Amino acid sequence: MLIPYQYRLYSPWFWWYRFGLNRSQWFSQDAIEEYLEEKKSTILEYALEKSPYYQNNFSEGAPITVTKDNLREHYNEFVAEGSDLIPQIVKYTSGSTGKPLKIAMPKTQDLFNDACVWRGWNWVGVKWGTRQAWLEPFFKKSCYEEPMRRYGDLRLYLNSKLMDVPKMYSYLCWLTVFQPEAFHSIPSALYVFTCFAETTKIKIPKMKAILLQCETLTPERRKYFEDFYGCYVGEWYGHNETAISASTCEEGGFHINWEMGFPTIIGGYIHATSFLNKIIPLINYRTNDQAEIIWGRCKCGRESPRYKYIKGKMRDPIIRPDKTFVGGEFLTTDYMTFKLWVKQFKFEQTALDHVVISIVTDDEKQIPAFKKELQEIFKNMTVEVNTVPAFNPDNFIIKSVVKPEEVF
Repeated sequence: MLIPYQYRLYSPWFWWYRFGLNRSQWFSQDAIEEYLEEKKSTILEYALEKSPYYQNNFSEGAPITVTKDNLREHYNEFVAEGSDLIPQIVKYTSGSTGKPLKIAMPKTQDLFNDACVWRGWNWVGVKWGTRQAWLEPFFKKSCYEEPMRRYGDLRLYLNSKLMDVPKMYSYLCWLTVFQPEAFHSIPSALYVFTCFAETTKIKIPKMKAILLQCETLTPERRKYFEDFYGCYVGEWYGHNETAISASTCEEGGFHINWEMGFPTIIGGYIHATSFLNKIIPLINYRTNDQAEIIWGRCKCGRESPRYKYIKGKMRDPIIRPDKTFVGGEFLTTDYMTFKLWVKQFKFEQTALDHVVISIVTDDEKQIPAFKKELQEIFKNMTVEVNTVPAFNPDNFIIKSVVKPEEVF
């Protein structure tokens, strides 16, 4: 079968990483532990030699912990000497605490992460020729207002940013025509879509897998999706810093992609060490997600370490009075990420027609324009913006009392 055009654009490095990952997934626990020790030692030596931040704050043998605030406030000190020669990209993230952050990384690191994503898809039967559909927000400015994009017979993209009753009805029709074998989405967006789909008589096509990312999937939501779609529901865990990631296998084991980086659990929280970022070395970087790691052979036969559970960011869907949807991924990743004057934020829908945004900022003159933009996003809702000195982070950065199943 011919590889679709968009896949041929990948660097040769991507194919090399995929080849290696297909082999390393079957490494024994002893081999994995040996690899981890070697990589941790190598990146630590590199950081202490090249990064001013580590040189100024840690001595060899001392325990290291890096927080998001450390990275945000001392970003230039983290940059390794001579790393400007490495081909790189810069990513932005809202973070699980609602604090905007940027980070640079080698392009090869991003490709390695893509290879890990594809390995996870392969585990549940998603191959190069599999027809796949996505229900996610469109982030490119050129297609913000496009409801749908189709690439040949293999890829269908549905814009969750524009979801209202007519759009969701048309999306259901498109799924029926396209007949995807895999459906990718974000838990909060898929929850709204599924609640609406239940009210219609349109038959959802039988699929191999539902694949979710970006938010914590609760056991209740997982069962709801499994019951409605009648197929496997898998997860991908990662973050824009791309230090660590994990994929669920065909037996439901949440396998850590240990080849790219490894988490250490300190005080119940994930502290990530990236083996690949030679521009901004991250060692014991606290992600603010909670988890527990287990070892031992999985039912799938792999001996790689797994998460017993992950408690990460939670984003409730926000439903407007006209039954349109405001996606959490759009608000946090696409909109708030670039409000660098905002140190921390949280959205809370207190009624169908009322939303409260709490922010921590030192630049209050930006608030009138900020509120005007939010009013355009939330349309016929009352928008309240409050400044607070600080608030303790929890896993909910978007909370709502409005339940989709009660609206549709």
